[in-house]
Formats: sequence, structure tokens, C-alpha cells
Amino acid sequence: MKKYLKVCSIIVIAILLFVIGFFLYCFISLRMTQKSTREQLAADGLYNPVSAGDVELNMPVFGSSDAPYTVVALPGSHDALFAAQIKAFSESAGDDCRFVIADRPGYGVSEVSKQEITPEYAVECARTALQNAGIQKPYVLMPHSLGGLYATYWESTYPDEIAGVLFLDTVTPADADVLQNTAQSDDDKQMAWMCKTGLMRIFVGNYKSVDARLLPEQLQEDAALLQNYNFCNDSLASEDAHLGDSAKTVMNAVKTNEIPKIYISTDCSTDAEYEEAVRFRFGVPEGEEPEELTEWIADMKAAAYDDAAKQERTAFLEQLGNCEQVNIPGIHAIYMQKPEAVAEQLHRLFGQIG
Repeated sequence: MKKYLKVCSIIVIAILLFVIGFFLYCFISLRMTQKSTREQLAADGLYNPVSAGDVELNMPVFGSSDAPYTVVALPGSHDALFAAQIKAFSESAGDDCRFVIADRPGYGVSEVSKQEITPEYAVECARTALQNAGIQKPYVLMPHSLGGLYATYWESTYPDEIAGVLFLDTVTPADADVLQNTAQSDDDKQMAWMCKTGLMRIFVGNYKSVDARLLPEQLQEDAALLQNYNFCNDSLASEDAHLGDSAKTVMNAVKTNEIPKIYISTDCSTDAEYEEAVRFRFGVPEGEEPEELTEWIADMKAAAYDDAAKQERTAFLEQLGNCEQVNIPGIHAIYMQKPEAVAEQLHRLFGQIG
């Protein structure tokens, strides 16, 4: 009996040591991979850590510091690829501006914060990081999608810091169907824990986003590094959990002003425009007719704004003041599909700023 118990004890201890060793391996492997990721992205100009107070934000800068306009780009929801996307877009924008990426905590290679992600906190992080990076005001804000909430709060609360705003198909506080508080599910918590411990990389491997295909080939590897660095974490969950409340905060903060603003919508109105957008989004060349093409087009039509939503958007933009609407039919990330058309509107905005 004693011999049996001794054997069982040895087996239990061996199993415990194996489990502890496996977790240590996952954790150390994750940290080593993240270190090499930061080094690679830094070498490619896509990693520039700047203190935002309690966290470090990744704040890459593209373009000359002598450029007359500083464009601060704000990502959409969970968009880890945004720095690579704006680097690609900057090639179409000309030499009269430089781009600064203002990631939020938990995005890409930016640190995860212990604070709740609200408009007040996110904007203060960006303002602090810009100041610490020596980026001089005023700024031209260029938000995409959810970034529009933060840009609206910023230009309403600190108008002296903002020279103009180019909204890239952004949500508005009126988008109630999109902006709802979303509690973190048990699956989300488990995934965040697996990402934090390194288990996700071992059991799932690297996540590949379809959006990476929209980038030039030389940026696709960097996009994968950005996407997989820490793609599920507490800061992203916190942002989702406050979406509805954040919309109310922004709506209450809005103050009509004369800051020049251009809102680019991406509404398609013809079958040809929908098909063009879908072919670009999924990389389907002209002449090819995959079975999924019709379904993809139908899905895009179903997700499009109806007339009532467009009217609510127009009413909100009028409330902002001095905001012109320009429609460029295409995908949500229109700056990837039609960078020249978006760059043209950016330069029109510069002309209004003077």
C-alpha cells in the first residue's frame, strides 16, 4: 500500500511539474515573441512607445516634422491594423502633412490599462502622449469608425487644440443599434486569459484578418504582427462595455463650433457600386464569379444605412457645425479602397483651415 501511494504521489508531482512547466513555457514564449514583434515593428517604423500617463501607447509618426499639418489618426473598434493602414494611405497624401497614430490602450502593441476605457480617459491618454512625444498643436483629427466618438468629444471639449476634422465613415452618438454596452462574456474572459498567458498562440496560432489583404505586400507581415500581439484583452472589453454610455457622454459634450469638418460617408446606391466594393474587400478580380459573391453583396446591402439612419446622421453633423458631407461609395475602410479620393478631401480640408 505504501509503495502504491508513493507511486501515485510521484505521478501527481510529475503532472503538476509538467503543468507548471508548460505554463511557464507558454508565458516566456509569449514575452519573447512580443519582444521580437516590437523590435521588428520598430525597425519598420510602426512601433513608437510614448507614455500616456499610466500606460504606454504606440504612436507611430509618418512624414516630416516640418510639414504644415499634423494629422492625428484615431482607429475604429478593435482595429489593430490601423497603423499599417495609415502608413499605406500616407503614400497617397502628399508631403504637406505628417500622420500620427493615436492608438487607444489595448490596441495593437499599446499597453493594456487598468482604467475603464471612456471618452474622457481615451482622449486624455491621446493628449498626454502627444504632449510627451513633442507633437505640437493644433491637430487635424482623422478618425475612422468608432474613432469618431473620441474625435467628437475631443473637438467639442478642447476646440483650441483642433484645426479640423476629417471623419472617415465614423459612427455617431445617434447609432444606437451599434453603440450598446456589451458585457464581457465568459468566453471573452477566457480568451483574454488565454492571450495573456500565451496559451492562445500555442493552441490557436496566429489570427489572420481579411483586412490584411487590403495592404501592400510589404506591410502584410507587419499587419499580422500588429493583429496577433494582444488581440483580445481587458481594455478592448472595457471599451465595448461602455459603448452606450460613451455615446451619451459624447452627445452631452457636443458644442457647435466653426472648426472645419468634412464627413466622408461610403453609401453605395447602385449594384455596380456594391459589387465594386465587395470585389475589393474580398480580393475578387473582375471576370471571376465565385459562388459567395452574390451573398457578400447581399450582406453589404443589408448592413447599409437606411434613409432614417442617414437623416439622423445628417442631423447630428449639422449639430456639430461647419461640417460638410461627402459621399465616396465603397467599403467601410474607404481610405484603403480609394486613397486618392480620400486624400483629395483631406487637402480640401487643409484649404478650409488656411
